[in-house]
Amino acid sequence: MSGVTEQEIIASNLKFIREREAELERLRALEVGELTLPELPSPAAMRDISHVWRRITRTDGFDAAARTVLCRRMFEEYSGAGVDFAGVLLRGSVSVDEWLLGRDDTPPLVSYVGNPYSDEARRRLYGETSVREHACRSFSELCDDISTGVSDGCMIPIENTSDGKLMSFYSIIDRLELKILRTCDVESSDGDKATRYALLARRACLPCTGDAHYLEFSFSVTDGAVLGSILRAAEAMSLNIYRIDSIGQRYDEAFSTHYLVLHGGGDDLLCFLLYLALELPGYTLIGLYDHV
Repeated sequence: MSGVTEQEIIASNLKFIREREAELERLRALEVGELTLPELPSPAAMRDISHVWRRITRTDGFDAAARTVLCRRMFEEYSGAGVDFAGVLLRGSVSVDEWLLGRDDTPPLVSYVGNPYSDEARRRLYGETSVREHACRSFSELCDDISTGVSDGCMIPIENTSDGKLMSFYSIIDRLELKILRTCDVESSDGDKATRYALLARRACLPCTGDAHYLEFSFSVTDGAVLGSILRAAEAMSLNIYRIDSIGQRYDEAFSTHYLVLHGGGDDLLCFLLYLALELPGYTLIGLYDHV
């Protein structure tokens, strides 16, 4: 009589299945690596890249791992052929420093609600650049400044050590369709607490400093597997997960909005943005930014 238990047989079968799945993924990745990508028109637009993506991925057996490899290949090869993915994905956005300088020697007008924390945040977020400012009496007034076009941007708290992500302020970001340009942390006088402030504008800007940046975005789905596929793609593109927040919707318990913050190199983040644009076109970009 065999001394092998039923549990050991199940474990052995599961190991065999995982090994075969890993081998299939490796073979599909090799197959993707041998594909000849078609040329894109010049200048290329997102619709041209999406057309190539749909044409290739409709082939049977193009699983999530193969799609990630294909996205990386498209990013690298088309970048080498002259496609400006920063311009394609961020619609020709300027850098944060260029935004702070403004147009025609007129700096942008930034609204804020004054207090000792925000005063320190202003100093850190603007750097050596002088901007025009409007000190608001309330965040309601700040929102009015943005929605009516009085201000070009604003500065608000988005996170602290006591409450975590400040969803009441993220509702402002969502409602006014703002983009984070830069963040900083301001510590309390005793050093026990910190508040993260963000400089925001109506359009995303390119970060200026350092080799690694933050990418923040959100998406709403009913299928929890989508979040898993997004996280696996981020890992495959050498990105670190800084934060995940998932908020269930009161009007539909099956519907959740996920807020993700990733950290990594500039090209890796742009490649991942390409993946989102191709695989999850309903996502919302919150910002591609530096933390100073």
